[in-house]
Amino acid sequence: EANVAQRLMATNPIMEPIGNAKTVRNNNSSRFGKHFDIQFDHHGRIIGALTSVYLLEKPRICMHMKGERNYHVFYMLCRAPREVRDALQISKWQDYGFLNQKGTVAEVQTWNDAEEFGKMHEALTRVGFSEERRLELYTMLAAVLHLGNLEFAPSDARDGSDVKNPAQLKLCADMLQVTPEQLLNAITYKSVGGGKISLVQTPLNPRNAVAARNALCAHIYCLVFDCVVSVINEYISVYNAPYSVGLLDIFGFENFDVNSFPQLCINFTNESLHNLFIEHVFKLEQEVYVREEVEWNFVSYEDNQPIIDLIVKRPICILGLLDEGCATGSGKDSAVLENLHATFSQPKYKAYIKPKRSSDRNFILDHYAGEV
Repeated sequence: EANVAQRLMATNPIMEPIGNAKTVRNNNSSRFGKHFDIQFDHHGRIIGALTSVYLLEKPRICMHMKGERNYHVFYMLCRAPREVRDALQISKWQDYGFLNQKGTVAEVQTWNDAEEFGKMHEALTRVGFSEERRLELYTMLAAVLHLGNLEFAPSDARDGSDVKNPAQLKLCADMLQVTPEQLLNAITYKSVGGGKISLVQTPLNPRNAVAARNALCAHIYCLVFDCVVSVINEYISVYNAPYSVGLLDIFGFENFDVNSFPQLCINFTNESLHNLFIEHVFKLEQEVYVREEVEWNFVSYEDNQPIIDLIVKRPICILGLLDEGCATGSGKDSAVLENLHATFSQPKYKAYIKPKRSSDRNFILDHYAGEV
């Protein structure tokens, strides 16, 4: 058990940097959900642990609020030993658009980036990363930072974009082991079709090219994150453990000045957990009492199933209409929003609230914890 505990502790210097960030409420806030299966043998001794992760906060990779920072690991890379930074062509954190934004916190009092990098560097080797694989990990993280510095300008082609800093494009392409032309095509064109349908490529204007670049950066970071979790599971979990106990660590409800898709997913998850609690503590338990004719005062509660159905019960639900807007290839925020307003205007969708002003480009969901 002591050996398992030591292995568990060895993962902290890795998971915290890639999954935690400074927020307005917490200097070391976990920005992803996780489920641990603590594994036991037939004698009740801990023999391993398996981690499942979800809901990583992707928007933070490209944008964070005033008074916050990006993920710790990026700032740690900028404070790494010179030989590491030289290999990645990394400079100070102020040089990167994803890290240096309006109101970014320069230093976190309870977190030393240089020291934490040293701990992570050693821990990666301890859990199974070779030196080559560890450098690949750093390279992908550095590629995200370099991609974030790509700038776009209108091209001569209709509604298209060109990269204003081609040297930066080449650096990013080299790190990703593709040609500059391939990378440029991936972030300045939208592809629709493929397979049995002919592929059509449409040029993206600079604003949409930035969005495509950010989506690529978020995807790369998520692949890095999943890779790290996979290696850690190989290091600490066992196959076919006789028994296990599950521990869930998830965000609470979130309601910020600007709420986006991650908040919709996080709050939906909390609604689902609340529904599970209602199901087992109230519904099923009271049914047993009725069946066994136990005298008891019924507890009144508000069933939150309607808002869960509003978000995910297909074919008519918020996620379904968002999918529909994306599938057309020409969906716009305004068109999707108008479709949501029209679809959920009926009284049975009371959890869906239209904004009071028609100029407000948003919608409100009345969760059990409040309106978001």
